[in-house]
Amino acid sequence: MTTRVSREIWTDVPRDALQSRLLDTSGWTTWAGVTEARIIQPGRHGPSSPGEIRQFLRGGVLGTEEVLVPIGDEVLRYRLISGLPLRDYVGQVRIVEDVGRRRVVWSSEFEPPVPLTGWVFALGLRGFFDTLLAGLVRDHAAEVSPSTLSARPESAVAGSARG
Repeated sequence: MTTRVSREIWTDVPRDALQSRLLDTSGWTTWAGVTEARIIQPGRHGPSSPGEIRQFLRGGVLGTEEVLVPIGDEVLRYRLISGLPLRDYVGQVRIVEDVGRRRVVWSSEFEPPVPLTGWVFALGLRGFFDTLLAGLVRDHAAEVSPSTLSARPESAVAGSARG
């Protein structure tokens, strides 16, 4: 059963500033709550382009991911190669313009290692995504309070099956 996780934040931070932070892999150590961030294999067309393999260390977990779609107009899509015992993990970051502000949505879907355990991994990923989103806008926004972080209603139940 596919598990989906989605968190979002609203911000006035300009799109180009958000995109720059997402593109700068080594800079993730300053805002993403990771202690190491490095590119293992460059992308085919520059930073954060398809084929880029990068690693992030957080809390003793070394995650390796491959960029599938660059942070072009609206989305960065990646797949997890290793780090968590999840199958078919695909994540994405979307930056959506809406009434003069940006809504940044960090989401993923995956198959848990054991049926009916997706909710356990979803809880951890929700907290991690909240850290990523708050960090992404922190240096540019005057204040990010917990009330600005929210789950998208259609994904509030972890472990929901694909429809």
